[in-house]
Amino acid sequence: MNVREALNHLLASPLFARFEAALQHNSIFDLLAVGTREVSHAAFLCWLLNPQEGHGAGDVPLRLFLMRAASEAGIESGGINPLDVDLLDLDGASAECEVPVTGMVKGKETQGRLDILVTLPSAEGFPQPLLIVEHKVYAGQSGQQTAVYKDWASKNPLTVPSLRDARQPLLTYVCPDITLQDVPPVEPFIVIEYADLSAWLDDVLAHAGVSERAKFLITEYKACLIRRDLFDNPQARECQDELEGDDRCSEAIKVLKANPTELRGYDGHVNRHAKAFKKLGIVLSRVASRGDAATVVRLRELAEQVFAGSDWGIQGGTGSLTVYYKPLGRGVRAAFGEDEIKRLGSPYLQFYFTRPENEVGVLDLYGGIVGGEAEARKSMQAWVKDFCGVLRERVPSNTGSKAKRGNGIAKIRFDFPGIKETADDVPEAVDKHNTELRKCLGAMETLKAIIEHWGAAELKPSIQNNFPGAAKK
Repeated sequence: MNVREALNHLLASPLFARFEAALQHNSIFDLLAVGTREVSHAAFLCWLLNPQEGHGAGDVPLRLFLMRAASEAGIESGGINPLDVDLLDLDGASAECEVPVTGMVKGKETQGRLDILVTLPSAEGFPQPLLIVEHKVYAGQSGQQTAVYKDWASKNPLTVPSLRDARQPLLTYVCPDITLQDVPPVEPFIVIEYADLSAWLDDVLAHAGVSERAKFLITEYKACLIRRDLFDNPQARECQDELEGDDRCSEAIKVLKANPTELRGYDGHVNRHAKAFKKLGIVLSRVASRGDAATVVRLRELAEQVFAGSDWGIQGGTGSLTVYYKPLGRGVRAAFGEDEIKRLGSPYLQFYFTRPENEVGVLDLYGGIVGGEAEARKSMQAWVKDFCGVLRERVPSNTGSKAKRGNGIAKIRFDFPGIKETADDVPEAVDKHNTELRKCLGAMETLKAIIEHWGAAELKPSIQNNFPGAAKK
């Protein structure tokens, strides 16, 4: 099969059309180029958390968010618990963005700005803090942000008639995936990942009072979250698996990836289907654009040799690389069936390597869950956290992994001298980094063996032990 034949077959395939359609939902937030701006995310969440706004749901979004956060904190945390939330009068609550505060950190007074502050009126009429939301899209926290907010919150307790004593306001940290944050928030911040945020939005949409305008905006915001690289698009992933699982389509993809120079004669077709081709690792032979990274392209080429076969899937390969373990999804679908998976959520286990910045690239291995109903998915979340902990204990100490908790299994830093930003990461320079890329691949091979041994020997028993009702197939 030559390049022309490969293009003809791939573009005519219904499987490619399905895959491309799954990638095409540009939300209004993306179209307005605000999908990665933290202030825009915070403004939307603030609007939805404010009972005084015109979304039609009153205090329901706020109460559901508080319930979710308080449940994660646990009833023994000493803060606000679900029983407290149930009796709180939220009619007078209000929400505000970019609220300046001051806190003491290591004996030094430090300024900060809360992304979102939700308050309740006191008997004297003064607002009292109920909820703090810190939201990160890609960047981690700067300096001692969460420590500043924790200190400020400790000095501004919530005292309302329904609470028998003063309570510290709920502190929440919203991000795509906590395992990818270099500096996690201080305790007692409650982490709410994008998958949890999406589940909360589903709960809000189910409320009868939500206006049609608000439903549209919430649905668009959910689409914006899914389009973020760090939040899985399960529909697109399933379509890609089907596409790459078809023998003829798989052969066509390999031919196109192996002949980037010949693709130059088909620029119009490649540009027309650029999003889908990029996901498949098909790129023209050219100098990297602002979003491309030659080190990631090279790592994908190396990884394809190691992760070939039906047990692993590879996505991305220009700005970031994802390699995911397929038997996990197959195992839970076999045990529960599709309908139950929709209720419990779909777990995943994957490597993630993003383009180096400031001379450092990070390889992450972590688990997670997408979809599911708010209450039902908690059991799946607990299981994912448990098996991630099991795998984390098996990571050899000589890998230098920094992952210590939650769903993180391994987090390994690699040095790329001279690559401070994407513009430095060009094909002409990538040969200088071959040694480090092979070290990264070596770490992936070590971790791959651990995962495959667990998958073969322990995955099915683990499902049956944690979910006694699962079908024993």
